[in-house]
Amino acid sequence: MTKFRTVEVLGASLPVKIAPGIAAMSPSKWIVEDVSGFDVEIEIVALPATRNSAGRFVCESLKVTQRAGGAPVTSEAIRGVPVARLIRFIAAQSCLSIDNSSGTSIGLSDRRLTKATAEKLRSSGPTDEALEWVARAYRTALVLGESPTKSIESAVGLSRSTAGRWVSLAREKGFLGASEGPGRAGG
Repeated sequence: MTKFRTVEVLGASLPVKIAPGIAAMSPSKWIVEDVSGFDVEIEIVALPATRNSAGRFVCESLKVTQRAGGAPVTSEAIRGVPVARLIRFIAAQSCLSIDNSSGTSIGLSDRRLTKATAEKLRSSGPTDEALEWVARAYRTALVLGESPTKSIESAVGLSRSTAGRWVSLAREKGFLGASEGPGRAGG
């Protein structure tokens, strides 16, 4: 599996709401070193949420560059660049929490789940704080095109059944919207 390492974020412009409580700066241009043996410059655009679906991230431009002493850029090499995985990698780093707590302005904060926070949430059980994290992780997974419950299971270190129960509790307490049907996520 390719591991991506962001070297430089070249720019970003305006926040775009991509899910309830989640925004991303868009567009943003990134340089990522050593992606399948090449350096990649990629511009990502965050598409806003609509009434019926969460937002998403798309690639607006992609530049693949030969590394010093590396293989040449060919059409076959370009097809080998995992663009979808690269977009998910960048999008996961780009999601910001929308903070309306002041009542007068909207702030954005980076509230990614750390190992210490995950341990605290696991040991405390399904508190309101934990269920807020579950809702945020759930919505972020939807935006990234990942399985929401599986993402919570992995991020917090819960069993599949416990993650599912915490998602249900987050819905009951109003941190998440209703599901759109059996097997259909709703955020």
